[in-house]
Amino acid sequence: MTKRILKNASFSAASQFANVAISIVFVPAYIYFLKIEGYGIYSFLMLFFGWITILQAGVDPAVIRMTAKYVAEKKHININPLITASLMFQVIIAGSIGLLVFVFADYLASFIVKNETNFLNETRIALYYAAINIVVLMCKNVYLSFYKGLQRYDVSSVYESIFNLLASLIGLLSLWLGYGIVGMIVVRLILNLLSIALLHFMARKIVSTFRLGLNISMGLLKEIYDYASWIVVGRINRLALNALPPIMIGMYIGPSGIAFFNIATKITLSLTNLLASSISVIFPFVSELKALKNAEKINLFYMESNRILSIISCPLYCFGAIYSWDILYIWLGADVANNCWALMALFFVGYYLSSSSMIPSNFALGIGNSKILAFTSITQTIIVVIFLPYLLNNYGIAGAGINLIVFEMASILTGIIITVKYIKASAITFWLRDRIIVLLINIGIFSMLSLCKAFIINVPLTRTGIIIYLGCVFFTGLSLNYFIIKYSNLVQKSTKNRLARLAQKII
Repeated sequence: MTKRILKNASFSAASQFANVAISIVFVPAYIYFLKIEGYGIYSFLMLFFGWITILQAGVDPAVIRMTAKYVAEKKHININPLITASLMFQVIIAGSIGLLVFVFADYLASFIVKNETNFLNETRIALYYAAINIVVLMCKNVYLSFYKGLQRYDVSSVYESIFNLLASLIGLLSLWLGYGIVGMIVVRLILNLLSIALLHFMARKIVSTFRLGLNISMGLLKEIYDYASWIVVGRINRLALNALPPIMIGMYIGPSGIAFFNIATKITLSLTNLLASSISVIFPFVSELKALKNAEKINLFYMESNRILSIISCPLYCFGAIYSWDILYIWLGADVANNCWALMALFFVGYYLSSSSMIPSNFALGIGNSKILAFTSITQTIIVVIFLPYLLNNYGIAGAGINLIVFEMASILTGIIITVKYIKASAITFWLRDRIIVLLINIGIFSMLSLCKAFIINVPLTRTGIIIYLGCVFFTGLSLNYFIIKYSNLVQKSTKNRLARLAQKII
């Protein structure tokens, strides 16, 4: 079990890291060819269609869960109608969305380009191709979800990294040849079309019985719909959570507030996404255990997964929160650090709360209960609408950080319900012993090291001096964590052994 999960988590995390690196490396070249205005329009197009394809989010988890279930039950033949039905769902949903984009391309292009009218025709044509790409992209993602359900993250993760690299390289070539924004969208469309053929061919190689067919029952369609519909509701509300803060910050504070908000989220959200991509691999594994009706193993796996995630995540979030000024100073200088450190520290706290709900959320998806996550997202959206304007008006940009902490409290409550009601585990053990105690230990360690800087160590206020200091603090903090874990009774022996094997495999 550990070997398979570690392998999948390694591929998922490496892919996430590679994709971030690719996006960072190619941005200067895109700006060089498109100028800042053109790159802004291209970025908005990619963001806009990222929002639109949120509707596919319901089908993807359904494919992952049901594929894992059929594999566990050794009913591989049932995968065929599942993939066929999912592709049909995506064609209908994406076709409807694409048609709307095609019809209203003129209006959308005018909205996107605003005063940059020289990009109007190019944006309109790009929208036409993007409308087709929506359908192709959603169908491609069905195959990627199929591989994740098989727990073949080596295939899905490697593919996604190679695709992003090829799309970036060939897109850059199209810019050099003078095809502009349209060329970059067309490149992605062609690569997505080729990807479907490749992924289908590989699926037949991995699962010999895999074929597309029309032997689809109404029961199967209902099962997909019942599970996926609540996922869509939850993801749409999550989209609202991501979109509302920048809009409200712009209204109450202005462009500088949006800039500080984006800066503060860069590091905190990247850390959270990296952890989330690693944790997500347990979702299909839980679906497999659920299909085998192994409730005891689900319970044990649930508690140990939380314990390991807590031990790994607590030092990272505590370090980021306590040393947020130093991190910002190294990255962007004293002016940004002075204006933004409190917001980023609050974000580290809020995203730590978010990370503590990762295990309950993935287990809820794995056992087939997506409804509770949808209700959580609805509650969080209501909290943002009610509290964020007040917090921004009274606390300035720091109000956005307080808002994140407040609405993540809903996730904590949901995690308690999942722990007690669905996993049948102890919420006290899950939160108090394995979360809060580990958190308090790390707060004590890194706060003590912070006092050393203020009262003992005379470090020059330079980037080099701060980098050396932070490196020493991070290494010392992790070392103290290691000794506490190894020589105390805080962590169970089975978890110590698992962490030791995990460290050996990484090293």
